[in-house]
Amino acid sequence: QAEDGIRDIGVTGVQTCALPISRRKHVGHAKRLFAWGVAAGLVPLNPFHHLKSAAPKTDKAVPYMTPATFAKLLQHTGIKAKQHPTLLCLCRWAGLRLSEALNLRWQDIDLHRRRINLPNPSSIQTTKKYARAIPIRPELAQHLEHAFAAAPTGSIGPCDKLAKSTSSNARNTRAAIKRAGIAWTGDPHHALRASCERDWINAGHPESDVCRWLGHDPRVARRHYLRDDDRQMAMAAGLQPSELDRTREELAAARVELERLKSVQIQVQTELQRRKQP
Repeated sequence: QAEDGIRDIGVTGVQTCALPISRRKHVGHAKRLFAWGVAAGLVPLNPFHHLKSAAPKTDKAVPYMTPATFAKLLQHTGIKAKQHPTLLCLCRWAGLRLSEALNLRWQDIDLHRRRINLPNPSSIQTTKKYARAIPIRPELAQHLEHAFAAAPTGSIGPCDKLAKSTSSNARNTRAAIKRAGIAWTGDPHHALRASCERDWINAGHPESDVCRWLGHDPRVARRHYLRDDDRQMAMAAGLQPSELDRTREELAAARVELERLKSVQIQVQTELQRRKQP
């Protein structure tokens, strides 16, 4: 039945069009499952082998979060999770992935030498999973010193009290962004990591060293992290970064005010409908 269904899909030409990311993800799971079945001799063929499962390339640049915007974000975090600001600082100032920051231990942090010795989380070394050292910037060093001094006895790491679920932490970060009135789209932790890499590149550090600190290939950095954005375009046009940041803050404030007016409009419409009822 699956084979006949896929043949029907092939007749309509769906396999030649760009599938959504979520659908490609499910197709990839089915393709690997049937490939295992073919290798084990359980099924004669893989009906998903001709469908695309790779994520489509995107031309959208990852937005850059300025230090001023990040400082504003930190002021609206830690209401329920006191270690949430430390998590964001590790992503913004050290370029750690969200899972790496959540599993970081105090024994991996060397404040004397100002570096983070990140171990390999797997026994197999890949382009993403390998032991590496990451420099600790002065902003992060000051925050880690305060976090270590305030850590209770028996604390394993700076983020050991946070949930290990990446989705829940991403939800908390988006809530903090909304409370701060910051106009933002996309994955916030991904943007923090990309902003850290852009800072190191703009500071003059070699691209090979920066990519080794962050744990990815230079080709990945050029495709996803080091693309031009509105900030670079404005600076090339002769605008000061402060002018661009002020414009973004005004736009964020306008969006917050628009959302407030929409909620007021809904309340007024609800009240009018209630009064019209006999």
